[in-house]
Amino acid sequence: IISVISLQETIYVSDSLETWEPTIECSEITFSDPWQALKDLRASISHDDYNKFLPMLMALPMCIFGKSFLCYALYVWFMFGLPGIFFASAIIKTILEQNGFKNFPCSAVMAIFMILPIVSVPIFIGYANISILLPTSILLAMLLSLENGKLQRERLIFIAALCVFAVFQ
Repeated sequence: IISVISLQETIYVSDSLETWEPTIECSEITFSDPWQALKDLRASISHDDYNKFLPMLMALPMCIFGKSFLCYALYVWFMFGLPGIFFASAIIKTILEQNGFKNFPCSAVMAIFMILPIVSVPIFIGYANISILLPTSILLAMLLSLENGKLQRERLIFIAALCVFAVFQ
């Protein structure tokens, strides 16, 4: 990730305007005026196509480790991409084991995920879109864990909350 992003000579306008710059702005506002940051977050969720929910989550690491685009891409990877791939790989491994593939290692499933262009390209370019992988994989795990014929209110509430989280992104 570091080498690919370091070799890029440009940051695309859409990446800069929709994800990276709002994250810098949120990190500055969050620590200078937290109340205003919460008001801005609420307004952006209600009115903006690219709201400030994801940038707000990344405000603390950006203040601690730096505001460069490379650091931003690594935050997205470590906060959302890597955990999302872990969850998705564990789900696929469980499905494989239930269907008779007992000796298929989880690391092989993770490698397959990393090879897929839909996962690898956003990671290597620094897109924040990879962040949807984490709530989606947790949501899939929760849906697959539901037992047929039983209403499990706590799990359904958690699933609904993850759906809302995914929409906010």
